[in-house]
Amino acid sequence: MSTHAKGIAITVAGVLVLTPESLLIRLVGASQWTVLLWRGVFMAVGITFIFWMGWARGHLLERLSSIGSVGIVAAGLFACDNTLFVTALRNTSVANTLLMISTAPMWGALLSWVILRERVPIRTWLAIAAVMAGVVVIFSGSIGHTRLRGDLAALGAAIAIATTLVLIRKARTVNMMPAMALGGLVTAVVVAPMASPSSPRGADIGLLVLLGLVVAPVAFGLIALGPRYLPVPEVNLIMMLETVVGPLWVWLALGDRPGSRTFVGGALVVATLATHFALALTQSHPEDEPVPELLRGKESEVRS
Repeated sequence: MSTHAKGIAITVAGVLVLTPESLLIRLVGASQWTVLLWRGVFMAVGITFIFWMGWARGHLLERLSSIGSVGIVAAGLFACDNTLFVTALRNTSVANTLLMISTAPMWGALLSWVILRERVPIRTWLAIAAVMAGVVVIFSGSIGHTRLRGDLAALGAAIAIATTLVLIRKARTVNMMPAMALGGLVTAVVVAPMASPSSPRGADIGLLVLLGLVVAPVAFGLIALGPRYLPVPEVNLIMMLETVVGPLWVWLALGDRPGSRTFVGGALVVATLATHFALALTQSHPEDEPVPELLRGKESEVRS
């Protein structure tokens, strides 16, 4: 499997695991701050465990510290993304939240060009433009409504996650899973004064455990590996699958039917992604070079 195809497979797997996240957050009856607290704690524990099992046995502290200053900044941005994402879900619809997240590829492409000096293919720019058109369709239905606050929070989350992935790409010789774990922990610490840790009861506890120990760690662990193999704009484009699948989970479970503009915007996003990656897999990629793997705490050499 080529580097490019491997990156697509890893990132798609992570995004598909992530798709029920919005539904789980909506189902929890606790406040958004309590959800963020327990989600952050469980996520930190889950990702650290996965990292230890796969890459850092016997060298955990050493590997955790290997993320450096870039990883610390990425962790802070990931914490911002977590907070803004949950805030958006509590102040606007799931469909609106996920479609606003669709702006991430645009921010990722711009930041990749500015920070990494990576050339963004024309087909990716065209795909970003089409995705943005879908976002404009859905966003137009929120102007002048109370859910505008939630939409703006979702936009902030999109910028934060795009910047996080750019930084992970910048340090792609290092496994940045620990940065995602640290981001979850930072989120928990920041929201702790506003949360009620003992308030979840019964089913809420089970949902928080499922969300924090399974869905978020596995999904973001895989997504954190994506930029090691793919340019950030393509990772962000793959993450747009959540835009389409996420609202379907909510619709099926809660009967929260997306509006007509959401269907139109979502259809445009799906068609764009399908076309873009069909073209991507048929073309050669100069960036298809071996990526250093961290296996059992031993880092292999990078080919120039």
